[in-house]
Amino acid sequence: MTYRKVSQQDLQHQSREIRSQLFEQIKCMEQRSNDKVAIFQEINDFLKKRAELDLQYSKELDKLVKSVMMRHKAERQRRPNWSLYSICNLWQQIVDDAKDEAKHRSIIADVCANYIVPGINNKCSSLQKMSKKCRDIALLAAGEVMRVLNELSLAMKTYHNCYNEFSVLSAKLHHAEEQKRKIMEANSSLRKQNSIQKTYEKRNEKHEIARQKCMRARNEYLLCIDAANSSLYKYFADDVSNIIDCEDLGLDCWLRMILQNLISARKSACQSEMNALANLSGFRDSLQSRDDKQRFFESSNQTFMLPKRFDFKCDQSETIFEISTNDLREEFKQRHNQIRKRLGILRMESEVSWQKLVEMEKKMQELLAVSTFVEINEFGISDKRPSTELVEQELSNIFESYLQSFTFFLLNANLISRLEARANGINDGLKCKNKYVPISKQDISDCERLNGNSLSEKKSDTDGSEMETLIHQRPKRRIGSQTSTECQFSSPWTLRPKLFGGSLEEYTDGTGEQIPLVVVSCIRALSLFALQHQGIFRISGSLLEINRMREAFEHGEDPLKDVKSATDTNSIAGLLKLYFRELREPLFPFYLFDLLTDCAKYQKISDFIAEIRPLISKLPRSSYILLRFLFAFLKHLSEFSDENMMDTYNLAICFGPTLLPIPEGKDQVIYQNSVNEIIKNLILHCNEIFDEKLPGPKYEKYNLNSGLDTPADTELELFVDDESGIDGLDGDGKQWSCGSVETSLFPYNYKNPQNIVPFLGRSIQPPNFGEHSLFGETINERGLNFLNNEDFNQTGCITSPSARTRSRLIILF
Repeated sequence: MTYRKVSQQDLQHQSREIRSQLFEQIKCMEQRSNDKVAIFQEINDFLKKRAELDLQYSKELDKLVKSVMMRHKAERQRRPNWSLYSICNLWQQIVDDAKDEAKHRSIIADVCANYIVPGINNKCSSLQKMSKKCRDIALLAAGEVMRVLNELSLAMKTYHNCYNEFSVLSAKLHHAEEQKRKIMEANSSLRKQNSIQKTYEKRNEKHEIARQKCMRARNEYLLCIDAANSSLYKYFADDVSNIIDCEDLGLDCWLRMILQNLISARKSACQSEMNALANLSGFRDSLQSRDDKQRFFESSNQTFMLPKRFDFKCDQSETIFEISTNDLREEFKQRHNQIRKRLGILRMESEVSWQKLVEMEKKMQELLAVSTFVEINEFGISDKRPSTELVEQELSNIFESYLQSFTFFLLNANLISRLEARANGINDGLKCKNKYVPISKQDISDCERLNGNSLSEKKSDTDGSEMETLIHQRPKRRIGSQTSTECQFSSPWTLRPKLFGGSLEEYTDGTGEQIPLVVVSCIRALSLFALQHQGIFRISGSLLEINRMREAFEHGEDPLKDVKSATDTNSIAGLLKLYFRELREPLFPFYLFDLLTDCAKYQKISDFIAEIRPLISKLPRSSYILLRFLFAFLKHLSEFSDENMMDTYNLAICFGPTLLPIPEGKDQVIYQNSVNEIIKNLILHCNEIFDEKLPGPKYEKYNLNSGLDTPADTELELFVDDESGIDGLDGDGKQWSCGSVETSLFPYNYKNPQNIVPFLGRSIQPPNFGEHSLFGETINERGLNFLNNEDFNQTGCITSPSARTRSRLIILF
């Protein structure tokens, strides 16, 4: 009974900690809302007082101008020659500028006092209402999570009771077997034998019933564990973020409108205020509530850290740790089909609710633009806004409908995640070929719409696991994306998605690039010219050169497309690290930090891969593809560690703080070794950890031009030595000889096709290039001296060269 009490106490303790964490999150979100309202009120008070000062300044300045003009009019007869002097024009210009300044100061005071201040008051009231509604939603979502934990606790108690009953009946059955054996050996009477036989059969029947009951309870317990883990992950990874996005709904667009009114008024005020105007414009253009959200998460990282996964707790004598369906296969198949059907309905409902959210976001954005934006020109303020009461009423109705749809979408998404976890658990128990839920027509249509592919046409060519991967990697939906990125009057300030310092997910969605151009271009240049560069990623590059390339990439250009030498290797490597370091959201989310660093404690690589692969697979698709590309390149780079002095551990030291930053409040010294170990193992075993079947760009050795938008005739194409090439076989499996003039080991595409040198046996001689330099050395100096007798077999075919020889061959040709 000890293990039962210990397990129940552990689960209760963990549930209490999670409950405390959930309520702490709600308190943090309330404090966040109160802080924002307080800041807006401070801004409001400041602008109100400034409007009073501007109005007073305008009146005094206008009074000064009028007095000067009246005196000039009165004394005009005494100033007949003033117009002859240029300083008179200066005096007149100063007076006219003062008159215009008084006018524009009055406009600024009018805008602040009559438009901005009331707008901020209304928005503060709206923020408080939204905060209260979102708090209720957060409590509802947290209650749903706690309900799942209660189900887990009940399932664990049920399982332990069933297992205890099963153990007791097993002991009784064993005792009956002993009695039966003794009676049989003693050759007792037939009546006594029949009696003991009946007793044995009854106990055996009860034992079988208890075994079935225990198996069902165990399976239900395991399914509840999967559902609880999935529910917690969904809540911490998506739901909390979506609740905050919902709370900030429309804030970006509204604040842009308010700032646009203030900026338009101050633009015509005076040249002395241009510095302040530029600061406001910069803030307006870079306004992103998700930046605040990310900083908010980072400041309270421990509160929003994903809790530890639930594990199966059982007696030491228990030998089954997975869902078993030996006698319940048909029952589980039926249950799996029911879950799949329900998932299809839920996904359809979720898609409909998401479309409603998008439509309401667009409608709300248009209404906010019409009700907030005022046109300010040289003649004053042109106010074409509708009635405030009507706008507030319509906005209130939209917000109410939006909150209802958002509540349904949030809870429905968590339910889908739980059902998928249960379905995956049943699939594992049934030993299905595919891990995820089988594809339905709705799944295929969703995947076609989201990925732009026609799965129905490729169905015959794609196995089940690949199609499941396509379905599983849906683009992540962001609450408030329509109001934060689009606006009816936003053409003056709508910019290209930010590359450095921005979000990877927003950049890939906005530009259509699966991997940012800066990453692809830098890795291409480094793979071509820097694999043997000593100290790559450790030696600092030129800050001036890095900033120049950064500006070019920020404007959508590729300054590295024409690079044909290794002169700027350190600067290119520094630019690549700078991009990862300045990402707004790190590639590994901070809420996964504890779970990722826990993987470093596993000594066996198989255990490490088994634990970290599910965590990596839950990353957003853009981050997953980028990490797969990056780690494949770093693994290729580490193969030349004898020359570049950068093995996997050194690379992990360089990229660890960038890819997996240690959150504030954690000991940097203690966790740094774990971070380095994680990155090192990801580099070493990237092929086993990352799914190669997921569609997207993949890094390939010596073949970096495929899939890039660079002309083939301007770059050197490099090829991998596959097994057939090493063994002397061509693509058709036929052995080729070094005496064949038509065969070359490393073909490439270069401007002059006459430079292709075939291998002509042991007495290979380079073509006569004269004294022309190739990679810093003349051909006559280098020749082909590195080919010796060990490179050929008895039949005259080239044998497998070493990695060092291959690299020299590639560089030469």
